[in-house]
Amino acid sequence: MATLRDLKGRIGSVGSSEKITGAMKMISSAKMHKAEGVLRRLSPFRDCVQAIIGNLLSSDAVVSSPLTQVRPAVQRVAIVLFGSDDGLCGAYNVNIFKGFIALLGSIRERCGRNVEIEVVPVGKKLRAAVTRLAAGDTTLKVA
Repeated sequence: MATLRDLKGRIGSVGSSEKITGAMKMISSAKMHKAEGVLRRLSPFRDCVQAIIGNLLSSDAVVSSPLTQVRPAVQRVAIVLFGSDDGLCGAYNVNIFKGFIALLGSIRERCGRNVEIEVVPVGKKLRAAVTRLAAGDTTLKVA
């Protein structure tokens, strides 16, 4: 049976762990708010580009551009995956990888099974996961 001294030490240890966890939550929250602010500042530019493209597409003018020409079927696709190496980002990396798997399925559905897909993973965890996936897939290359 634990003594009173052991219990007090255990309570103090749990309290210290709670303080550390609280500080980590505050730091991650501040970083998240900063990233959201950067995205909010970019929103007017995105809206402007979206309006310009919308006006171009809705006009009756004939537009000649290499981007609008019909090309042969897609043979190669490149995907850049951005992951994280920092702590407490396991769920983030897992969600990025799940989205990548879904994207692979939709690309193969649209372009065919023989399309060559080159993946550029950023981050150690994603690189390891994509490398394991590419080991059994001949059309998937890791850069």
